[in-house]
Amino acid sequence: MESAQVPKSDSFANVTADDVAASAGVSRWTVNRAFKKDASISPKTRAKVMSAAQTLGYVPDLSAAALASTRSNLVALLIDDFANPHKLVMLERLTRALRSRGWDTLLVNTLDRDDTQPALLNASQRRVDATILIGIQFDDEVLATAHRARRFKKLIIFARQSQNPDTISIAVDDEAATREITAYV
Repeated sequence: MESAQVPKSDSFANVTADDVAASAGVSRWTVNRAFKKDASISPKTRAKVMSAAQTLGYVPDLSAAALASTRSNLVALLIDDFANPHKLVMLERLTRALRSRGWDTLLVNTLDRDDTQPALLNASQRRVDATILIGIQFDDEVLATAHRARRFKKLIIFARQSQNPDTISIAVDDEAATREITAYV
């Protein structure tokens, strides 16, 4: 009785774009283009590359691709309060919208105000394309420190006003809303 050979768990880990290119009879650059949505490549060639990739068990290394370009397609989401059900609904919708546009997310739970700086540093070290801060503990002092590090391409603060000119702030104008409610009543 012959036993089937079971591949080692890391047998696919060493498959490279060069291996796929050789198998498909194309260049390495064609393999790279085949995995990009809007790249210029014929459907026939893309199908040939994808078939070879599937056979070999190849998937592109997103970290390596990010090093070779200026974009990682990664957005850091720093959140200060997972107990708030409104934030969870917003988080679900935000991540869905980001995914539909090809962005992945790095989710960081900032435990308290003292944890905010290490969390921002952690996000900046991962070469994210944008950082979205969701919560009330992200004040202008925290934002100023983040900007001094100059490691963020875009810094967006959600659900809070900021006077920092280098930050995109998305929030409700509480004073105007209160005036409008008062006038209505």
